[in-house]
Amino acid sequence: MGGVRNSRESVAQKAPPPDIDLRDFPARPLRAGEHWWRQHRATLGPWWFSCEGTGRFDLRPPRGTCYLASTASATIRERLGADLVAHRLVPASLLAGRVVSKLTLRHDVRAANLDAAAAAWFGVTRELAVMVPYTVPRAWANALASSGFEAALANLRFSPGRARGLALFDEAGEHESWAVDPRPAKAIDVATRMRLRVVETPSIGELTIVEPS
Repeated sequence: MGGVRNSRESVAQKAPPPDIDLRDFPARPLRAGEHWWRQHRATLGPWWFSCEGTGRFDLRPPRGTCYLASTASATIRERLGADLVAHRLVPASLLAGRVVSKLTLRHDVRAANLDAAAAAWFGVTRELAVMVPYTVPRAWANALASSGFEAALANLRFSPGRARGLALFDEAGEHESWAVDPRPAKAIDVATRMRLRVVETPSIGELTIVEPS
């Protein structure tokens, strides 16, 4: 006979009810000029607002979400994710051609503070920032955006400590006119400064094929 499953071993976080009123959800004001970091391809601009449904807090089109972090190192950990946890090594190929940009908020932002104690009164738990799949978090993002919030502020899944993630809401797509970092850091250099073990993946020509005896 199978054991009885403890309800505490199941995800408790639910999607917001359709009629929920989030106008009084705890807010965190962010000021124009504050610095945040984003990891991205060197060939692409940093201000990309996703609506494809592949991100945790992606909004439905025509709006989208740009994912930022409060530290450069957090952007690297979130990029590497489960690979870093599983192997403790960083294949250089995962960071090749990628950079970390230091970005500046262009205007004041009213962010929903998912870490605030009062968020619990609305049915939010810490699971919202780390749970998979992303269906429930996306539902909350859309509900918060519909209630007038311009971003969601939360913990990061792969970055223990004080680092925070900022899911910034705006029109979907790339915002080419927004100011960018003129000298973004190479992602591999940021990882090295973090003392992560960056290893080169050998090419097929460097491998010795041993036939079974």
